[in-house]
Amino acid sequence: MLWAGLPCPWLSFLAVLGTVKTFGTPTAGYASANVVQELADGYQLLITTSCDVARTGECFCDDPIEPDVPTDTPLEEALDWIRSGNVL
Repeated sequence: MLWAGLPCPWLSFLAVLGTVKTFGTPTAGYASANVVQELADGYQLLITTSCDVARTGECFCDDPIEPDVPTDTPLEEALDWIRSGNVL
């Protein structure tokens, strides 16, 4: 996905203001934090310890996140949106 607006460090702030749109295709659905535990026999056990939560409270773990604007040309769509003047 491509975020249109200002550079990514500002994404959370702008999201609160409602001035961020995402463009592209759904994410792969890997939105969890994992911990690797070493086992005595040399194997490893991967444990999911948390999932991402959106500002709306929606939890993302294994499901893809849909963009606001589904498109195969995210850069062009984002630039069109910025040029439209509806960003701020």
